Amino acid sequence: MLQLRLLCVGKVKEGYLQDGIREYTKRLSPLIRLQIQEVSDEPSPENAAAALAEQVKEKEAARILRLVRDQDYVILLTPGGNILDSPGIASQLEQLANQGKSSIVMIIGGSLGVSRSVKERADF
Repeated sequence: MLQLRLLCVGKVKEGYLQDGIREYTKRLSPLIRLQIQEVSDEPSPENAAAALAEQVKEKEAARILRLVRDQDYVILLTPGGNILDSPGIASQLEQLANQGKSSIVMIIGGSLGVSRSVKERADF
């Protein structure tokens, strides 16, 4: 069975979103093993200078990359990335499973984005 881990920077605080996550996790359970891991975000002042923003992203990257294993296929979800709809994501996951990739990690970065080290680790 395909194992999909979603690594997210920050916590989901809203109850209705937590309810939705539980519902979709339950719906997906016959198809994939879904695990959601939240890593703490780094405090950052609004309109932080570029150097400070980079430090924040590096600290968050260390937390993220600690949870990524060598055998994981990493998909970075980023505003500047390829746009896939639900069928496109399903097709991508099916192709990966057919290629023998059974451990997939999707990463959602923090409000400032992700560091270069996370981008370099991403396979897609």
